Amino acid sequence: MKTFLPWSLKIIGNPGRDNVVLSPRQAMQLAIKEAEKGFGFVEPNPPVGCVILDSEYRFLSSGFHAKYGGDHAEVSALKKIKDKSRLKGGHVFITLEPCHHKGKTPPCSLELAKYPIQSLTYGTEEPFTNKKGLNYLCEKGIDIVRSIDFQKELEALVAPFKFATLNKKSFVSLKIASSLDGTTALETGESQWITGESARKHAHFLRARYSAILIGFNTLLKDNPQLNIRVEPFKKKKNKVVILDPEGKSFSFLLQSNLLKVRALEDVIVCCLDKVKKNTLGINQLSLPFTSSHSKSVNIKHRFSLSPLLEILYREEQIQSVLVEGGAFCWSEFLRQKAAQKLYLYMAPKIIGKGLRWSDHFKIGNLSQSINLQSLKIIPIEDDYLLEVSF
Repeated sequence: MKTFLPWSLKIIGNPGRDNVVLSPRQAMQLAIKEAEKGFGFVEPNPPVGCVILDSEYRFLSSGFHAKYGGDHAEVSALKKIKDKSRLKGGHVFITLEPCHHKGKTPPCSLELAKYPIQSLTYGTEEPFTNKKGLNYLCEKGIDIVRSIDFQKELEALVAPFKFATLNKKSFVSLKIASSLDGTTALETGESQWITGESARKHAHFLRARYSAILIGFNTLLKDNPQLNIRVEPFKKKKNKVVILDPEGKSFSFLLQSNLLKVRALEDVIVCCLDKVKKNTLGINQLSLPFTSSHSKSVNIKHRFSLSPLLEILYREEQIQSVLVEGGAFCWSEFLRQKAAQKLYLYMAPKIIGKGLRWSDHFKIGNLSQSINLQSLKIIPIEDDYLLEVSF
């Protein structure tokens, strides 16, 4: 296996037409764009994109993993090439190393090995495969190359998949909408709308990427949200909802809630302390032990540890990723227990002043305990901004 520095070629025309020439860097960039098309449809598999060039680095085809149980990206791209003789000496670019096991589909490594391609460039590795697919293709005489381009983007594609697979618990992101000074609502509770319509629409696309949405009992009671996905092509996707309700106060309210107007009863999971009696309403109830490992500054009688909860959600409910949408206590608990991996902060460029702030319940003793964030991305969304950061 080898790594080479990317080189640059002039692009002639548009991808999809004959004589379009791509550099390895451009091919991988296009493969990432292809992979992103699979967000929201392929879980528990990761989104994967593939680009195939001929021996002269002219574009032949592209493909992506479109749905769970369907063709993987490599197979999707190969099927689009009617004249397979054009693959002789060709070059394959894929965001994730090819699989080498038979699941719902045959191994992609075996499918690729059928053709006389010269090289395969992959973006990132899959956990626990021990490079079996790469080694197999190398034995078949295909040059294997690890891309050095777009590593942050490539890892972001598979971050929930890798984290959940390696840690055996759900990947967590916090999603917050606030003013520039961190206010999420007035003291009266008014919060519609701090951010604009485009930012709210963008948040629905983000919601579609996650297995489940998590809220606290107070948010359920106060807002009575639907928490479904109201943008195409995800309107028919039935996402799960997890409610943190230590005292088990939500059961009677749930039956008349907006949550159950747009999803089945089995898609709502209520997490309670194990002292709470099992409900008889048919609602999925997870019981968790009390923990006293909290600071003296908070009332500990209504708390439980989030790490065991995330392990149970992954192991028993097959929830690979969770988007925490509020409220302030939930966000603060995930911060305090260091149980989140990403933060999406939709921020309106306005100052509201005194009100409810998203970090109100998070407290540290000194500045050395501050949470340092990494990989800051600032994305303009019309008049608002999305701050995307990792913990």
